Amino acid sequence: MIDITKKEKAVDQTLYDLAKQTSSPVFAIVNKIDMMNRNAIIPLLEHYAKNYEFDEIIPLSALNQDNLDRLVEVIMKVLPEQERLYPQEQLTQLTYQFYISEVIREKLLNLTNQEIPHSSAVVIDTLSFTDSTCTIEASIIVEKDSQKGIVIGAKGALKNEIIKQVSMELRRQYGLKILLSLHVKVDKDWRLKTSKINAYLNPNQSEYEQ
Repeated sequence: MIDITKKEKAVDQTLYDLAKQTSSPVFAIVNKIDMMNRNAIIPLLEHYAKNYEFDEIIPLSALNQDNLDRLVEVIMKVLPEQERLYPQEQLTQLTYQFYISEVIREKLLNLTNQEIPHSSAVVIDTLSFTDSTCTIEASIIVEKDSQKGIVIGAKGALKNEIIKQVSMELRRQYGLKILLSLHVKVDKDWRLKTSKINAYLNPNQSEYEQ
């Protein structure tokens, strides 16, 4: 996924290099074309096509849902057919930690709009269940002190709203009382550090047995 409005960084080149090592199809999904003039978009698409061996480049606007049908069509063509990997009644293979972290991040992005783009991560520090409650301690990781202030909000208002919305959704999902404690931490330019990317986005979190 490429944000066409952003300049390329060293971390982008790392991702391109990793993509070259796979035998699977690689698509460049170029998002936010609605924010640029068409005459400016074409040279950038030509740049991606010239410098990186993508199987296809798909320009789109997720906001306006432009060209999403093409993205779905391309993905469906390359998805392999096989036997079920788990029973039909099993809803997900995701761990509790992963699912909860994604719910928190979703509420964060919805409430901050474009102020906190992809510079945030969510880490589940502790998680425990009883017959009636789910207790969660989580951290939102951002890159700048100014972003921390935005996430917390005036007198903690935005952070409290995140806790409220997350708790409501998880209560519906699990049928339990949700006790969520949320911390906001700054780790400057964490997205440029491979070790931090692995720690925050690919944590070794095993499934929690309820």
